[in-house]
Amino acid sequence: MKPTSSSSSRKVALVTGASAGIGKATVRRLLKDGWTVYAAARRTEQMADIAKQQKPRRVATAPPTISSPWRS
Repeated sequence: MKPTSSSSSRKVALVTGASAGIGKATVRRLLKDGWTVYAAARRTEQMADIAKQQKPRRVATAPPTISSPWRS
């Protein structure tokens, strides 16, 4: 069953790790398929490049916020 174009069937995704690799590929595929994407990644400069390449309002980017950084 295909979704209709009504506002009740909007496709929205949140992708983390979206600046490279599988995350970046996922963002591009979702955008190609008509999704609205919220993308998060630590490397904000790569995210800005992704956002510039897309139509306005189809992708929003933000760095993740971590109150206590992980330490190894």
